Amino acid sequence: MASGDMLGKDQPVILQLLEITPALEALKGVVMELEDCAFPLLAGVVQTDDANVAFKDADYALLVGARPRGPGMERKDLLEANAAIFSAQGKALNDNASRTV
Repeated sequence: MASGDMLGKDQPVILQLLEITPALEALKGVVMELEDCAFPLLAGVVQTDDANVAFKDADYALLVGARPRGPGMERKDLLEANAAIFSAQGKALNDNASRTV
C-alpha cells in the first residue's frame, strides 16, 4: 500500500493499525520496520488497540485478523469468537469510518 501498488503511485496513505492489547509492543516493531523502509507514500501510522481510533475517517479497511483455534476448541466455538470480534469491528467501522468505506 505504501509503495503505491494498491491505490496508485501518487496516493499518500496513513496506516491506522489495530492490534489486540497484548500485541501492541510487537506492533511497535512493525511500525519501526515500515518507517525504516522509507516508503515515499507513507504519510503516517496510527497504532492502537481501540477500533474506534483505528477506523476514524478510514476510506479503506482491511480486516485480516482473527482469533486462532485453541486446544480443544470446536470449530463452532472458533466461529462464535470470531463473529463477536468482527461484529464489534463492523460497528466501530460503521460508526467511525468515512461513509465511502
